[in-house]
Amino acid sequence: MLSESCSHVESSKTAVSIDDTYSDLENLGTIFDVQAKADALVASMKAQIAGVQAKLAGVTRPTVFVYDSGTDSPVTAPGLAEPDALITLAGGTNIFHSLKQSWTSVSWEQVVKADPQCIVVNDYGTPTYEQKVQFLKTSPITRDLTAIRNNCFVQLDYGSLTPSPNNANAITAIAKALHPQQMG
Repeated sequence: MLSESCSHVESSKTAVSIDDTYSDLENLGTIFDVQAKADALVASMKAQIAGVQAKLAGVTRPTVFVYDSGTDSPVTAPGLAEPDALITLAGGTNIFHSLKQSWTSVSWEQVVKADPQCIVVNDYGTPTYEQKVQFLKTSPITRDLTAIRNNCFVQLDYGSLTPSPNNANAITAIAKALHPQQMG
């Protein structure tokens, strides 16, 4: 079981960290007797993330909403879900960071009140990324959000938003959307 998957039942857990992903990858390396490959992968991820962090020193942290699914009420990734850690490392602030749950439903009123500056869209097929964005752009509830007005969307697949070797690339993609000048 991946560390992030257990975070919602660990009463002492107050945050999810990329270090959890590194530990999971190193554990998998040990279990499958490919420790050298796991160590190299973790080192590569750390170097990529350090490069992003170096470019973002001192930046203002835009607010970000993770939109997984839902039209009546959105499913999002609060403080105990992997995207929270990814957004932080990408120089942003998850609007549901203080909600100490894993993937969960919230209200559209909460999203509107937070008025995110960018939206990470979890793209896993149905509905498609394009359908989710179209819903957000046309819904009377969300169409006036700052992120919508500024057309700030980050398309990431499920495998990039859950603990995986793709997390470093997800951090880079989010950072490019939030801080295009610094990221080049």
